[in-house]
Amino acid sequence: MNIEYLKYFLDVAETQSISQAARRNFISPQGMSRAMNELEKDLGCKLLDRFSNRLMLSRSGVDLIPFANKVVSGYEELEGRAVELARKANTAEGTVAIHLLCQRLAGLSFLPPSVMKKMLSRDSSVVFREIDSRETLNIMRTALPDNGKEGLAEIGLVTVFDSQNEHNMADIRKLVDIGYEYRPYLTTYDMALVSRDSPLAQKASLSRQDILSYPLASTDTILYDLLVERFGEDSIALTSGEFAFRRMLVEEDLAITFLPAIAQLHIDPNGKSILKPFDDSYDVQVGFIGLKENLDSPLFKTLIIELNKFYRPHLDKGIFELEQSAVHV
Repeated sequence: MNIEYLKYFLDVAETQSISQAARRNFISPQGMSRAMNELEKDLGCKLLDRFSNRLMLSRSGVDLIPFANKVVSGYEELEGRAVELARKANTAEGTVAIHLLCQRLAGLSFLPPSVMKKMLSRDSSVVFREIDSRETLNIMRTALPDNGKEGLAEIGLVTVFDSQNEHNMADIRKLVDIGYEYRPYLTTYDMALVSRDSPLAQKASLSRQDILSYPLASTDTILYDLLVERFGEDSIALTSGEFAFRRMLVEEDLAITFLPAIAQLHIDPNGKSILKPFDDSYDVQVGFIGLKENLDSPLFKTLIIELNKFYRPHLDKGIFELEQSAVHV
């Protein structure tokens, strides 16, 4: 069960509105409605009674609210305590570490194995944590009053689809408004992941008709909304945050999924799937958000230098552009 959906459910219960809860969480009403449907499936009971002009909690929904509150509160307490312990541990050791809060897709597509090997080594001062964007937002809000003063520098690694759309930059703007700084690292574009056994693997680029010839498997993030805009909601057969599951469907030639173009720098070139450009794609921006003093710290600059060692030699492939914040390090 997705704990994010439980949080959404509590917002829907409080506002008695899908659209208001969606605005509160900076997602589309369609995305919020879909999350509620998925949560009902996971729990095996109806949470909401939907009418033409209003929405009400079902009996089951009312009954489950206190349980959902306990789960969400407990999860947030666990999360906060873990951050506090990490700060104390680093303070006791007299070191300052980077706590890199990484969206799953950002880590999967962006962090090369060479950098990950150094990040995950025992003597590394970079602590990698894979979480979703809302958790990043909550942790960084909590950390702001003493961020960088107690041994742990929280820095978020984020992915923004269609960065020209102000709605899609909403989470980042919220953090900037309370004192953080956002530094984009590179901009790329999305590609379709298809099976090597598919006839589509032989094409240089995929048309809309090509894409729609297969069921689509999407993440349950803003990517879902972008795909709905381009191909229609009926084209999306499955949503899952687990890339391994989506890749398995692709390798069995059962579906198509999507990844940023930079992922082809990391995936096995002789594997069972291959990335293909498609018509009417959208930009994908990867960047870091944190306090200025943390982003200017020697440790973070060392991380950027390591990333530059990997990405700069690949610039001639034309699948991404480095931003100014990366070029001048």
